[in-house]
Amino acid sequence: LMRYGASEADARLFLGEDATQAGPFLVWPCNAPAFSLFMALKTQWRHASMGGLLGLDYSAIPPLMDLRGIKKKRRSALFDQIQTLEMATLAALRED
Repeated sequence: LMRYGASEADARLFLGEDATQAGPFLVWPCNAPAFSLFMALKTQWRHASMGGLLGLDYSAIPPLMDLRGIKKKRRSALFDQIQTLEMATLAALRED
C-alpha cells in the first residue's frame, strides 16, 4: 500500500496490523473482477507535474479488458466500478 502512495499510518489502519507485513482483506465476490482489473492498472496512473496522482490512464483499460477476454456487455459496469475505486483511492491519498 505504501508503494502506491499510502502513508504508513493509513496502511496500518487498512491492514489492521503491522504495515510491513501483508495481511488478508475481504473483497466481495461481486467486486472481485473490478478489483482485479484495478490492481492490474497499478502502473497506469497519471502523475501531476508537481507530484501526486491525477487519475488512471483510461486508454490502458480497453486493451486490458481485451487481454482478459471481458465481454463488451460487462465493460461499462466494470469501468464504473474501476472509476469508483480510482476516486476512493484519490480521496484517501488527499486526506494526508
